[in-house]
Amino acid sequence: INAEYGSEETVLPVDESADADAEFIDDDEVEEELVADASLGAIVDDVDNNDADDADADSDDKRRAGDADQNSGGDDDDDDGDDDNDADGEQNDTEEREDIEPESFDAGVTFAAHTDSIYAVASNPVFEDVVVSGGGDDRAFLWSAADGLLARELTGHTDSVVACGFSCDGSLVATASLDNTVRVYDVTSGELEALCDGPEDSLQWLDWHPKGNVLVAGSDDGTAWMWGVQNGNASFMQMFAGHTGAVTAGRFSPDGKSLLTVSEDSSLRVWNPKTGTTVHTVSEPAFHSDAVVSLAAHGKRQLCATGGLDGAVCIVQYGNGRILQKLTGHTDSVECLEWADSSAERPVAAYATTWLASGSVDGNARVWNCETGQEVRTLHGHKGAVVKLMFTSAVDDRSSLLLLSASADRTVCVWDARQPTAVRTLHGHRAPILAAALTASGQALVTGGDDMKALAFALFNKSESEEKQ
Repeated sequence: INAEYGSEETVLPVDESADADAEFIDDDEVEEELVADASLGAIVDDVDNNDADDADADSDDKRRAGDADQNSGGDDDDDDGDDDNDADGEQNDTEEREDIEPESFDAGVTFAAHTDSIYAVASNPVFEDVVVSGGGDDRAFLWSAADGLLARELTGHTDSVVACGFSCDGSLVATASLDNTVRVYDVTSGELEALCDGPEDSLQWLDWHPKGNVLVAGSDDGTAWMWGVQNGNASFMQMFAGHTGAVTAGRFSPDGKSLLTVSEDSSLRVWNPKTGTTVHTVSEPAFHSDAVVSLAAHGKRQLCATGGLDGAVCIVQYGNGRILQKLTGHTDSVECLEWADSSAERPVAAYATTWLASGSVDGNARVWNCETGQEVRTLHGHKGAVVKLMFTSAVDDRSSLLLLSASADRTVCVWDARQPTAVRTLHGHRAPILAAALTASGQALVTGGDDMKALAFALFNKSESEEKQ
């Protein structure tokens, strides 16, 4: 990462290919339109004028470390965001942290600067290999997935960092904490750019708008908050109030026109981010019968998937609030969801455009065809909770489709999504995996664990790629 960051005065290269967002992120336009009244009109108007543009907002679907750790069968510590003091007290007791020698060590890079469990990792959408990790040590770090070298330490939080993510142009990185705040840093310098506060309880997740420097975060107090970041300041934009339980997951729709949130109150809400009003509320009896804990939005259609403690997966057309499918089969909480067609930047084979993967505390991943409502297959391979799912494919073979499942059993299984058995299993962590993310190209995987380590795995061998060519 020294080549990209170098000394303090060296800056990251400017991405000249980001023409799709150039109109929105132009400094003069932002200064003129994103003014002190904190209106979201500049963003929404820009989206309305560019309906043909597909944009993808990084999704940090908040998994529950407590559920994952409990299912792993070890004595590892957990942090579910519900009991800050008890969780932190347990995390600092490293003598009782689970430490099991892995069968093999398949990671190419290890990052070991954290001194407590790593709860969140995210990759830069523009600068390949630049990643961020946050953990129970109240700190976050920018580092390189290529060689594991530290670039910047991001300080200031006073409690566990449970979510993180980069802005659409890769210039800013945000961290959300159990201290009720979001901090935004400059990626090049690591300096604090803005402090976003307001929620009265712990934060669980954050998401950046796909068109500009606006972000939203959800809280245990039942609200979500939205801020705009400009010229080193955070401007409050909206508070989304209506849920009667903790807001467990949320994200902007890929076109930026809607905000989706789910809650422990067993509901999904679709919001107008410009006005802060609820457009649709989806709840019982046809919806989940217990807390909703996971959420994923389709990359090109107005579809979202929700997962709940009841083990069900619901498919909702969020444009009209209609429930299209209720998929059953899991026997425990559905902690993570991922659409095969989740990003305009990563084309997917035609056969998988409506495929959805779900991961559960029951240790299984399931692949569904949401066009028909039928299960494609169940993937048995883990001995612990599945905490994160990701689809990817080789750069030179987009017809292939791999599904990665990260688990509290300390492993990542790599599946050919068309086959019922794992292609390979990646080892390296000595305690449950709590977070995972693909790099921008989808060719490498970064994981964070309860063992205080972050690992980077190369998914595709260069020699194999060259042979195909």
